[in-house]
Amino acid sequence: IMFSLATVAFLMLLSTSGHASMCPDTNGMSDEVRQTFVNKHNAYRTLVAKGEAKNAKEIGGYAPKAARMLKVTYDCAIEENTMNFAKKCVFAHNSYSDRNNWGQNLYMTSILKQNKTVAAAESVDLWFDELQQNGVPDDNVMTMAVFNRGVGHYTQVVWQWSNKIG
Repeated sequence: IMFSLATVAFLMLLSTSGHASMCPDTNGMSDEVRQTFVNKHNAYRTLVAKGEAKNAKEIGGYAPKAARMLKVTYDCAIEENTMNFAKKCVFAHNSYSDRNNWGQNLYMTSILKQNKTVAAAESVDLWFDELQQNGVPDDNVMTMAVFNRGVGHYTQVVWQWSNKIG
């Protein structure tokens, strides 16, 4: 099965500092789509930072607050790396070394010609929803047991030291 670039969205997170401008090569992306990714990430990260992100019902309460949550900005080098892999049309994580050890979330839709801005928003919503579906413990320590609950994408969205996406 082949998927067009429009149906596969990848996000990688990088822990560095600095501000990125919108990318000179569009790679099929628009500034509106890029900004949607940034805005959705930052909205969810703010919920977690304030302790307002609802945890799974069986755990109850809210996810632990993040005392030092960074805002994310968009990074064109990460986008370029992401798009180079997306062009291979493989719905799988590429190797850590191929993505500079950045975290990575994948999203796929079966809707042909879906609006990319809508797909961007839906992908981040889906990843963040892992919190309400599977939950995280009060100590907020990422162990294999926690990861295996199915919160890996959620943790990529809200990892407090990550500050770049692309």
